[in-house]
Amino acid sequence: MINGLRFIVGSGCNYNCIFCHHEGYQNTSYDSKEEEKLKQIYDFAKANKIKDISITGGEPFLYWNRLNSLLKLYGNDESFRITLNSNFTVADKHFDDVKDYNNIEYHINFSSLNSSTHENIIKKQYLEKLKQNLADFKSISNSRICLNIPVLGGINSDELVNIFNYCKENGFKARFLVLLPMNEDMKQYYYDIDQIISHFPNAKVLQKYSYGRYDITTDIGDFEIVKCLCIEKECQTCKKTTYIHITPDLKLKPCMLNEQSFDIDFTNQKTVEESFDAVVRKLQP
Repeated sequence: MINGLRFIVGSGCNYNCIFCHHEGYQNTSYDSKEEEKLKQIYDFAKANKIKDISITGGEPFLYWNRLNSLLKLYGNDESFRITLNSNFTVADKHFDDVKDYNNIEYHINFSSLNSSTHENIIKKQYLEKLKQNLADFKSISNSRICLNIPVLGGINSDELVNIFNYCKENGFKARFLVLLPMNEDMKQYYYDIDQIISHFPNAKVLQKYSYGRYDITTDIGDFEIVKCLCIEKECQTCKKTTYIHITPDLKLKPCMLNEQSFDIDFTNQKTVEESFDAVVRKLQP
């Protein structure tokens, strides 16, 4: 059973975050039958009662044509739950296009409330632009907004409570991310779940989900922590819970730590189904 689909619309980004996975999909060209192929994937998702759709990049709003195509398919269908991952700093030109989609939860990269710290993490001066875009969008849309807060020990770990309070004051959901160290240098910044909750009074785990999410309650409010299953190579759990990744060139990628991807046979809806089935069989624990 497939739990969700994760569309990687492109690898380009206006940030250069020190913790980024850099998923490495450089193919941003689109063939003449892309709209038809995306519709076939949508039909597959509907037929198989797949509810969760994640859209990510790179920065998805830099790939507006493809993002728009996906939103037109899934954004008006209340049977889907959409997560749109973005840094939101180039999204403002499309606010009027997306403000009325009601089944999108925006997961916005928010690394720090301090300008110099934010710049140190993303390597660009975007904090004020980000905060303004968040305020502007909140004023015109009822969409749910979650701030994804990557926690880096010794860099932004001393301001977790302040960022949480910013979320609380502005009606955003706070989600702290335990980061997968992508190289030896990043290991020095690793900050685990216990270290995160130690900043909050009487914090405790309310619920743990198999896909790496923890619901946390504290004296000052509730938040989430997400820990990537790849950190401890929880492959058997991942095979039962993960999404199927769809690359910018519309191939199926079952594992983000493995370069292997598989073609979708778009000949007809039956062959699309068979393509997904073949990948699911490779995931069986």
